[in-house]
Amino acid sequence: MKKFLCVFIVILIAVAPIAVFADTADYSAYDFLSDFVTDCPKRVSGSDGEIAAAEYIEDKFLEMGYQTEWQEFSFTSESSTINSQNIVARLSATDSLGQIIIGAHYDNVEGNSGANDNASGVAVMLDLAQKIADLNLNYDIVFVAFGSEENGYYGSSHYVANMSESEKQNTLLMINIDSVAVGDNLYFFGEDKATALNDGLVEIANSLGYSQKTYAKPISKDLNIIYYVGNIPYYHTGYASDNVAFRLAGIPTEFVFSGTFDNYGGYTQSEDTVFWNMHTSNDTLSSLNNFGEKAKENMQIVSDTLFNLLTNDDFEAIIINARLDMTNDIFWQTWPAYVIYAALLIGFCIFGFLYLRKLRKLDLLTDTQKNDKKVFEKASVEDIYDLK
Repeated sequence: MKKFLCVFIVILIAVAPIAVFADTADYSAYDFLSDFVTDCPKRVSGSDGEIAAAEYIEDKFLEMGYQTEWQEFSFTSESSTINSQNIVARLSATDSLGQIIIGAHYDNVEGNSGANDNASGVAVMLDLAQKIADLNLNYDIVFVAFGSEENGYYGSSHYVANMSESEKQNTLLMINIDSVAVGDNLYFFGEDKATALNDGLVEIANSLGYSQKTYAKPISKDLNIIYYVGNIPYYHTGYASDNVAFRLAGIPTEFVFSGTFDNYGGYTQSEDTVFWNMHTSNDTLSSLNNFGEKAKENMQIVSDTLFNLLTNDDFEAIIINARLDMTNDIFWQTWPAYVIYAALLIGFCIFGFLYLRKLRKLDLLTDTQKNDKKVFEKASVEDIYDLK
């Protein structure tokens, strides 16, 4: 009997932590995602489906007790006028230190239901909104569901364009949540350097007890991408979403996304190509579920981490001083800029070398030869290289 009892106790000790974690692993963010994708699978910018999705999100905010605003905007794409909208929900603090904007775009591309990109971000935002709805925080919180991100960040650009200078100065931080479910790792990206905010967020995320690990910034970034989308410079994955417009307006930002840079060849979602679904017909609830428990963990980690950030007084000073860690002139601190620097330096050196050679030849010529050769008026290969 004693032997049986001992075995039972050992088993109980081994299983108890698993059971407790199973009971406390509340994937509430995933519940929002599943419901949103089921009700609003087609959310292409300018479509009736996008309007329905906006109404869905607004209704959720209203149910939680938030004041909401329907912010309409238009833009031209391929000679057509597209109408879209942002949904804004506000939570005011009694004694506010400033405002924090938390956003996620809700539109998707044609041909999929955008479960990962970006129903996952919307779900995390709604989950976080529900958690803090009845709290009196140290900050005013503004949740924004952005429309028309996929066309070129039009929703976030419109929002920033309509912010007053005083509102921009009063914004302590903008947190953007985009495609956080299907990816090997989670990344909190703010600046092209380590910051107290990044380190703090990662520390929270990795203390939550989930199996997924989170990183402060990518190991490497696909900086080869240099072009403009909707007048917004697209430098690499860290500046590839609705955080860009805020960052260029001088507001500190955090971009939360999932994926991997472990291959050192740029961004991918996973080392297993089966799970690559970004902007493909495979970005569905089914493919997200096939990614397994990790997809739910990813989303819940983001929600729980941001909840801890907003409710933990230890991060108050870090949030307030986030501007001090901002890196100015984003482009000129990326490797393409250094290539330009190097090309200019090499060009200057070559010019200097050739110019000195010409001066040396000039010293060897008589006055008559100088007039005949017209060294400076008409350079030739012989002038530059032949000193005979």
